[in-house]
Amino acid sequence: MTIYGYNDSYAETYAQEKGFTFIPINNLTESNFGVIVTVTGEDASATSTVLQVEKVAEEEQGVTYNITLRDNGKEIQPKCEVFVKIPVPAGMDGTQCKVYREEANGKLTDMHAQYQNGYMVFTTDHFSKYVVTTESLGVTPGDLNGDEKINAVDARWVLQAASGARTFDATQTAAADVNGDGKVNAVDARWILQVASGARTL
Repeated sequence: MTIYGYNDSYAETYAQEKGFTFIPINNLTESNFGVIVTVTGEDASATSTVLQVEKVAEEEQGVTYNITLRDNGKEIQPKCEVFVKIPVPAGMDGTQCKVYREEANGKLTDMHAQYQNGYMVFTTDHFSKYVVTTESLGVTPGDLNGDEKINAVDARWVLQAASGARTFDATQTAAADVNGDGKVNAVDARWILQVASGARTL
């Protein structure tokens, strides 16, 4: 049996008494913006680790934070996945929010965050800039397979999704609905073929 708990807690004492594996957990809270990171294992054992959050951009549709872990002033990355809670910015509807991580190459990764009790909640194994927004970012209309091209392959994928032969994630669904009618169907496939041939621009 494995028990997860806080260091120096009854859970740790109980695990030691019973010979169970004990894995420490620790909540790191950033006071300025209310971001909470729950770490486990080696990350939780490092009592010198602190959470640092900086707001680097704020617009009507979203806020960008630079989130880092630091050990004795040096930036570190978690050794395993951590649980992150970012408060929904004032004036934004959490049920409509998404969270994206900005990668080193500038691309955005959808973290598939869930809205829970005023927070956007997700897991990650890497810290950098995170965007909380009500917009769908990182989506190139018509590019379903992520190869940075819009062509017949993308049109075929749309037709497969429309027939039920292929399943899209939220990002692909947003990219597939090129005419913006909230549906993914043959009309979108036709538009994609027209873009590929130069007869239409998006």
